[in-house]
Amino acid sequence: MFGYDLNTGARVTRWLLDSFEGITNKLAITTHNGELFVAGINTTPNFFMFRYNPTTGARLQTYGPVLWDLKYTHDVQGVHFDGTDLYVSHQQATRVYTVSGTTLTRKTDSANASGWAGWYNPNKNGAGMVWVGGVPVVVDSGAVYQGSPRASDYAAEVCYTWYDGTFETTPSPAATINVAARETVTISLPHREGLGKRVYYRGPASPNWARANVAENVTSTPLPAGLAFFQPPASNSFPNADPATLKSTNDKFEVKGDGSGHWGHFNVDTNGAMSGLIVSGDIRITPTEANKSTQATVTLPAGRFAKPPIVWAQIGTAIPDKVQVGCYQPENTQEFQMHLVRYNTTPTVVKWFAMDSE
Repeated sequence: MFGYDLNTGARVTRWLLDSFEGITNKLAITTHNGELFVAGINTTPNFFMFRYNPTTGARLQTYGPVLWDLKYTHDVQGVHFDGTDLYVSHQQATRVYTVSGTTLTRKTDSANASGWAGWYNPNKNGAGMVWVGGVPVVVDSGAVYQGSPRASDYAAEVCYTWYDGTFETTPSPAATINVAARETVTISLPHREGLGKRVYYRGPASPNWARANVAENVTSTPLPAGLAFFQPPASNSFPNADPATLKSTNDKFEVKGDGSGHWGHFNVDTNGAMSGLIVSGDIRITPTEANKSTQATVTLPAGRFAKPPIVWAQIGTAIPDKVQVGCYQPENTQEFQMHLVRYNTTPTVVKWFAMDSE
């Protein structure tokens, strides 16, 4: 092992790590409490670690060995001390061992599907692992991934809102995500043209939320980081939009957002009043002779009916026993005949009605 001056680049130390003679697998180096540690896997295969004096290079202590149960790799991609926990990274994942004296014991975690503490690398193709500011950083398939600062499993609450830079909707239902120690979470989000999102996140027992703005075209994002002092909006601040309209291309069908619309000749107003199914009108008939039938012709609205309609009539009178009216069912869509009988020759207004026969 060589030591270099980081200012000049000159080599200042050279140590022979005699403990690793004959081992060609990749080793990992870390420091802890000012001392140097080197970890590796021998041909047995057993995992072990040595502690060295950083000034003289003298070996001070041996940790392990402990059986290494993986056949596909004997390379150690990184090693790190965190209290009494030792993180050991290989190609696919990172394991955790508890250090007690010189004994290494693999740490269990019932929250992980495997039953063991640690994590899988994002692509299971790791090439190195270091810790920066108490957070693991893994190189995997040429990309650098930063882990979580949380050292234990936790449950996260996540929700999102639609946000256009000024106005914001109320949040979606909050989802609870169980997150393993040191792992990070990426969530999927929907897309809506012209609108971005805001993602809200809070950890266990936190009354407040962290928040991150997400661009319109982004549909996956990690959980927000930073201080948690936000609250999702309690009301939708977007202004009321104009009511939408559902309309056929031939204008035969239309429904507006205010509730009004039409289906063919049938119309509905905003207040629920309906019209168009029945056509009506008035005709004034003057009897030619008392107690004799007088015929009148009623002209139907042009183009309203495709087939001869059903027709009927009624009289506005206080003496219905002395006035009678009758209608011939029409044979065409243009007109129909009506007959009035009255006890005298007083002009009489008759209300007629017509509607589609099918």
